Amino acid sequence: MLSRLLPAALLMTTAAIAAFDLSAPPPLAEKRPKDVTVHGDKRVDDYFWLRQRNDPAVRSHLEAENAYTERVMAATKPLRETLFKELRGRIKETDRSAPAPHGGWLYYSRTEEGKQYKIYARMRRGVADAPEEVLVDLNQLAEGRAFLALGDYDISDDDHLL
Repeated sequence: MLSRLLPAALLMTTAAIAAFDLSAPPPLAEKRPKDVTVHGDKRVDDYFWLRQRNDPAVRSHLEAENAYTERVMAATKPLRETLFKELRGRIKETDRSAPAPHGGWLYYSRTEEGKQYKIYARMRRGVADAPEEVLVDLNQLAEGRAFLALGDYDISDDDHLL
């Protein structure tokens, strides 16, 4: 289906480019020169202020950029939604990695439909119908948080520590 969708997407994109609303100029970030000298190498960063996430001016500028992008790209919205649905439909949400043997265990991760993060688990090696032992459920750890990332995941040699 993707092979049929791509030519249509290209045609729709070409037509959408002609329909871009470029009547208003994009928002330009104010230049606020800042000296960022490091090891004697002097450099001036005019946009250093944009790193200040809690600054209301930064948020205001980003919201203006987002509004401009939405206005300019409005003609491509149906195409973007079609492509998103097509790509999303190809993702297997409930899935499991291949088990990796380590000591007397098989370690793997799995995902569940509707959940955003992986679940890391293990089961006894060589035992028929061995029960799953969940080691880390990132979905539970993420509850109440805007974002969660697991930096590293490693099993100790004796299989007792992560």
